[in-house]
Amino acid sequence: MRVLIGSAALAETVLYFSSPRLEPKTLVVALALAASGSLLLVGLWTEVASGVFAFTMAIIAASWVGRPAANAIHAPLVAAYSILIAIAIAMLGPGSLSLDYWFFGPREIIIPPANRQSE
Repeated sequence: MRVLIGSAALAETVLYFSSPRLEPKTLVVALALAASGSLLLVGLWTEVASGVFAFTMAIIAASWVGRPAANAIHAPLVAAYSILIAIAIAMLGPGSLSLDYWFFGPREIIIPPANRQSE
């Protein structure tokens, strides 16, 4: 999932930079997509990168910036799916094939035993 969203963000960035007019707000969105896509692709700072990607896709879905190309698919439903996948990546973590795993180790979830009083 992380590689899928990262490559989709980089493909979207290419579409933004290939458009003839690049306004300042569109440039900011393209740079945010490039940064989050690159970080997600290698698995570094996964939670932050997926949050930036989700926020950027919300901006695109709200139509605050223009579409990158005439043939780009920018339906709000597609953006919503991308946002949900990015949230799932942030909750699940980067996985074992990522730089986060190699630098910081695996995630450990410790569930303490319940303190139940016997009746």
